[in-house]
Amino acid sequence: MFSKVIAYVSEKLIGEKKIPYIDIIVKKEHKTLFRYMDGDSYAPTGKELLHMYSCTKPLTAVCASKLIEEGKISPEDEVEKYLPAYGDVFLLENGQKVKPKSKMKIKHLLTMTSGLAYALGTSYIMDAKRQSKNKANTLQMVDEFVKTPLSFEPGAQYLYGLSLDVMGAIVEVVSGVTLSEYMQKHIFTPLKMNNSGFNENALSEVKPTCRYQNGAYVPSSCFYDFKFTDNYDSGGAGLISTVEDYSAFADTLACGGESEDGYTLIGKEGLTAMSSEQIGDIAVNNNFTCIQGDQYGYGYGVRVRKVALDCGIPVGEWGWDGAAGSYMLVDNKNKISVTMGMNLLDWPVIFGGEHLNISKLIYESLKENKMI
Repeated sequence: MFSKVIAYVSEKLIGEKKIPYIDIIVKKEHKTLFRYMDGDSYAPTGKELLHMYSCTKPLTAVCASKLIEEGKISPEDEVEKYLPAYGDVFLLENGQKVKPKSKMKIKHLLTMTSGLAYALGTSYIMDAKRQSKNKANTLQMVDEFVKTPLSFEPGAQYLYGLSLDVMGAIVEVVSGVTLSEYMQKHIFTPLKMNNSGFNENALSEVKPTCRYQNGAYVPSSCFYDFKFTDNYDSGGAGLISTVEDYSAFADTLACGGESEDGYTLIGKEGLTAMSSEQIGDIAVNNNFTCIQGDQYGYGYGVRVRKVALDCGIPVGEWGWDGAAGSYMLVDNKNKISVTMGMNLLDWPVIFGGEHLNISKLIYESLKENKMI
């Protein structure tokens, strides 16, 4: 049924572009319809542990949405209610520190409209790492973010940055456990994601990443500036997982938040809010690879499709991807999910918009076989 997908990946991506590794899983209503693994440099086993990078964000958004559903937090809550240091966020105007006119709220973290940029190597972060001998925890590290000026008034614009890391810290404050412990209890264990976590040392060997450089794929030290210290759980980029594990998460979301075993990961209200376009007229950089073009808006930590495609991808399809090519598509209308892994840093240079191209071919195959 998926012969066009296999031909496209094997001929164009592996045959022509020589990508080293790709793993694709398509599920519908908890059933695996398609699994394809291949690579130019080696034969995948399907058990590869990958740094998922920004594919962590949807998990953190689910954690936040669960807490909202439970009435433990509200999107309108001010961040400083949970992280007092955020009462000191500031803007720079003519070289002078000024307080924002608007308070930073949880909804701003979830929609990347907080004003927090991806400022990973500031002197404040480096000093905190050094002074703690690389042991500072998540709550200690996110407090360092407020020492750097915001890029704009909270709620004024969209900017991809450290917002979901701060959201992860709020999950820790409210739950009383670390973000990784919260995910272990509420996501990994009930979904049988047995090869997922935040501690690289606690998992079996994580597959080394590579990057495209000077016309060739070369091994690369892990691009892991996002993990500031040994004890830091990055809600924006910290997850280590397999394509198999992550597909269990994507499938559960596609099936309305209910797992194959009947576990409720997230309720209808939380899922609807997360997967609905949230920021209206605020400009989103639609050239950004995770957004995948101007037919998408932004929900809670995820892109949200606003225009249906002829191939069958509907309005409301949503998901995200990561710095090493991990990818998730969720379709609640048809209860379909697509999960991909690549482990290729700087993938847009060579891979471009292939995630969406592959997804279109998947949907064409489903449509031809009357499965959507």
